[in-house]
Amino acid sequence: MIHQYKLSGYNIVLDVYSGSVHAVDDVAYDAIALIDQGSSREQAAAALAKKYAGRADVTESDINDVLDDIDELTAAGQLFAPDAYADHAFDFKNRSNVVKALCLHVAHTCNLNCSYCFAAQGKFHGEAGLMSFETGKRALDFLVEHSGTRRNLEVDFFGGEPLMNFEVCKQLVAYARSIEKEHNKNFRFTMTTNGIGITDEVIDWCNKECHNVVLSLDGRKEVNDRFRVDLAGNGSYDRIVPKFQKLVKARGGQGYYMRGTFTHHNVDFTKDLFHMADDLGFTELSMEPVVAPPDSPEALTEDGESLSGFFSVLEQGEQEHRQRFNGWLGNVAQAIRNIRSMLAGDIIIGGEAAHYLDDDDVTTLKRLVEERSAFHTDHFTLRKSLCLDNQNEIGAALRFVQTFIDEICGHAA
Repeated sequence: MIHQYKLSGYNIVLDVYSGSVHAVDDVAYDAIALIDQGSSREQAAAALAKKYAGRADVTESDINDVLDDIDELTAAGQLFAPDAYADHAFDFKNRSNVVKALCLHVAHTCNLNCSYCFAAQGKFHGEAGLMSFETGKRALDFLVEHSGTRRNLEVDFFGGEPLMNFEVCKQLVAYARSIEKEHNKNFRFTMTTNGIGITDEVIDWCNKECHNVVLSLDGRKEVNDRFRVDLAGNGSYDRIVPKFQKLVKARGGQGYYMRGTFTHHNVDFTKDLFHMADDLGFTELSMEPVVAPPDSPEALTEDGESLSGFFSVLEQGEQEHRQRFNGWLGNVAQAIRNIRSMLAGDIIIGGEAAHYLDDDDVTTLKRLVEERSAFHTDHFTLRKSLCLDNQNEIGAALRFVQTFIDEICGHAA
């Protein structure tokens, strides 16, 4: 099976059964298409000679070379490869196994823009779209037809964000209810949602029709809003938490669970669980690791942890982290000492780590610098930067250039 297309100036040929992808010139692209349509080598050569008759750079010898290359690739199993699984295929309808559940991808789009989303913001790297009622109806019929004697059938509305296709969800549930008795089935529906589209109507409908509701929340506001943002970059916590609480209360605290994702940035996710339980009142909780490439900033790694996670564990008195932190302070102290041996000046500790240093840490750091001086004394000022968000740290030289900065910024007195 051959699939051909043109993209960004390239002629792409995909041999489906072998998985081979070829980037070819125009002559080869046309030759492969002719052979795929059933032309013999001779017929393809004649058709190509006629098409490229006006091109001096395409000779009869060139056409034969292209056809020879196609023959070589075919012999190597990289073009026009046979279906290696044809003999293993079976008629799905004649399977002895039964189908008991379906996950209906009713919305190939989302109203949030979570950067860690394994589904690429709900579109799975494709075009946005919504499932039609007809497609969903056929899926439910398929489930009934292949469920055998099993009575309870599970259907999960998923996405993307399924509430972006709420009307179709309602229609599908109504259809399922209309065929239950006839086939002696009991449909149990689950709605998975990010909460943005929850309304009173949605709450009433979910509580009437959904056996379970899965609510996406990553925990603490700062954790949730780091990734779970809308298309404008605004956090979702303040909008979804009240809706989740209202829905759960209306369900009597049953038939739901909160599902969060933990990343490299909140390896202390137990705090998020406690927040959802103790502060928000949710009792059914689940935290799952992020699905991300190893080089992603969100990915969980074996050889490192986030600063927030490190200092969270440090605060709990874990000795191994304390030893690592003391070693880091010693290295920073030595670096400061090396700098001051060449350039005397006050020191401002900036950067992301400065957010986590308290006054005792700064005092300890200054003492370590003094101990490393030649006479165990060193008169200088050491303090943290203001640690403002997105602040560029300038350092101790600021007082020497402040006037100049004020002038170029138009703030001079």
